[in-house]
Amino acid sequence: MKRNLRTYACVAEQFASRTWTSAQIEQKQADDLRRLIAYAAEHSPFHRRRLEKLNLGDLYPSDLSLLPIMTKADMMASLDEVFTDRRLSRRIVEPALADTGPKPNVILEQYVSLASFASAEYSPRCEHVEAGLRLRYGVGP
Repeated sequence: MKRNLRTYACVAEQFASRTWTSAQIEQKQADDLRRLIAYAAEHSPFHRRRLEKLNLGDLYPSDLSLLPIMTKADMMASLDEVFTDRRLSRRIVEPALADTGPKPNVILEQYVSLASFASAEYSPRCEHVEAGLRLRYGVGP
């Protein structure tokens, strides 16, 4: 029920936003960016360290270049600390990703790993989180 109400609220906001001014759109984007970054900093030790020198309350979309770059190597070296859901870990995620095939794989009854097929041939044995596999991490309030 809670998910349905949240979905309804999102749809209602999307519908209402059709008539927003550019200033309202920019404000919404700034608010959402701040909320997303603050959530990541609060729930992920990795992001907390990366973002500690920034004033997140004054962040605007035009300031994205101020955010430190996160490389795949950085992410993989600290994967357990990257997740904002502290129940997720490399130990849980990697086997689920490796086992993902034509059908999605569910992780912790909340997250879904999907395989995208860039070529006609399917190869499920990818190293860690390779480009063909995506995990929806659930970042955000």
